[in-house]
Amino acid sequence: MKLDVDRLRRRPPGPRVLMYLDQSTLSDLALQDSRAQTRELLLEGVKADKVICPGSVGHTDETLDARQWETIQALHEELAMGVAFLDQSQIEERETWSAVAAFCGAPPYYSLVDEAFAGDPQTPRDELFPGGMRVAATLGPALFRSGEVAHEKGKEAGLQQAYDAARALGRSYQEQADAEYEAMVSWTLGPLVDPDGFADRLARKQAEMLASSEWSPGPGTPTSQYLAAAQRGAFAEALAERYPLMAGRWREFAVSDELAHMPAIRFPALFRAAIAVRRGRNADAGDGYDIAHLTRGLSRCDIVTADRAMTAIARERSLVPSGCALFRTSETGEFHAAVEAAIAAL
Repeated sequence: MKLDVDRLRRRPPGPRVLMYLDQSTLSDLALQDSRAQTRELLLEGVKADKVICPGSVGHTDETLDARQWETIQALHEELAMGVAFLDQSQIEERETWSAVAAFCGAPPYYSLVDEAFAGDPQTPRDELFPGGMRVAATLGPALFRSGEVAHEKGKEAGLQQAYDAARALGRSYQEQADAEYEAMVSWTLGPLVDPDGFADRLARKQAEMLASSEWSPGPGTPTSQYLAAAQRGAFAEALAERYPLMAGRWREFAVSDELAHMPAIRFPALFRAAIAVRRGRNADAGDGYDIAHLTRGLSRCDIVTADRAMTAIARERSLVPSGCALFRTSETGEFHAAVEAAIAAL
């Protein structure tokens, strides 16, 4: 399916520069004296209402074991000012609502801000910091999520077999990207495009849950898998109720241009495909977090940092849209210059 990567940009309007920092960059800025000049530049930009660095649950998850958590978290709070990305699954669902509305010519259900953010990134600092301060409750590293983080990272190892199979088939990048995208759409719209198949899968998940001696909704358990499938069914039902004119058109929508250019559905397929066809590149525990990070950043921010491997993939496959600048964590000088130029332009 033909892609215009620039159409994957869904940045909310406004003059403030949006920057999305990967966890390594955020940690270095908070802890390394060599990054002090850039740290101060960012803080000055934030205080001048010219810059914001939205946070995400991924930042918290990847700081679970950091001994310097408080220092990192303090900088994170100052740069984000309480504005954060929604969970990736929430963004995926909200973008689907937007795609359906566009497909059938209805008014948008969510604004560009509400699609992806908790809080408007363009809210004036005086409103985010009334009286010059913001009270934030922090409970230390989110240890209660450690099991979920381990489960999410553990799932990546299971993808190696799929990557090996794709390489054995000799698939091109485009062929693999199409296959990955079709899988994403099948999961997102399964209850609508294949209701009988979805009903069978849901029944199997329910039977596995009932047969299990573990009824905990913890990560990876039969209960959590059934609940995830049931949630997907409820999401599809809400879509169908909101847009009754879509009856009989869901398969047409599944291959529509509107859905194909929703970043939360398309970017993961593109990155997964790039990993799958890259010989010698094995699945990494952090891939899921890195892909979610880049999906959010490339689609909605102006400056983004990421690790060396994922930055290389994004550049090689031309996945960086116009209007967005992507830097490796190690490109400290280039990143500083870009921040300086962006602030000076305002």
